[in-house]
Amino acid sequence: MSSVLVIDDKKSMREMLTQTLGAEGFDVDSVSSGVKGVDIAREKRFDVVITDLKMPDMDGIQVLSKLKDNDPDAAVIMMTAYATIENAVEAMKLGAFDFITKPFDTNHLTFLINRAMEQRRLEAENELLKEEIDLAHGSHAIIGNNVRMHEVMRLVRKVAPSDTSALLLGESGTGKELFARAIHKLSERKDKSFVPINCAAIPRELLENELFGSERGAFT
Repeated sequence: MSSVLVIDDKKSMREMLTQTLGAEGFDVDSVSSGVKGVDIAREKRFDVVITDLKMPDMDGIQVLSKLKDNDPDAAVIMMTAYATIENAVEAMKLGAFDFITKPFDTNHLTFLINRAMEQRRLEAENELLKEEIDLAHGSHAIIGNNVRMHEVMRLVRKVAPSDTSALLLGESGTGKELFARAIHKLSERKDKSFVPINCAAIPRELLENELFGSERGAFT
């Protein structure tokens, strides 16, 4: 069941959207403030977030910014009774999926939610396809079509999303660094640097300094 988070300080709006979207088959959570909305979105992943623009503790623009910081792919629909072109432009620049003005047709809102979820699904499929292509034919230069190679690639995909250390064992020239790069490419750290280090070429006494650095005067 697709999940939707409603953020609005007005109880009547929260209850109306919860009832209407629930009847459409969505799993709906609702909160009364932007702060609560940001907090619950950190604990639970929602397919779509619907937030009001004018709220006392944290306005919709701030909520949108924090949601995007937590999940850049978050689909956020802004709603307000005080729409201005400036508000709409700012919201769209920050990555809002759409901007609607109260009062609105709930059928139109349902349409926007379904469209947002479809876009997220397509983006996820495209990213998965890109990763598959990268792993098989891309910069990792891993070439192989036998059963053992497919098994190794399956293990790479399995370990890459986890937040744990991985040890690759193999003789020289078997492609350990290529698979290490593949794991990095498919991990949550893919946008960070991949830094290969030949530890065997570094004297034992200098290894710690090479990896972590040192302060001036530390060796005197």
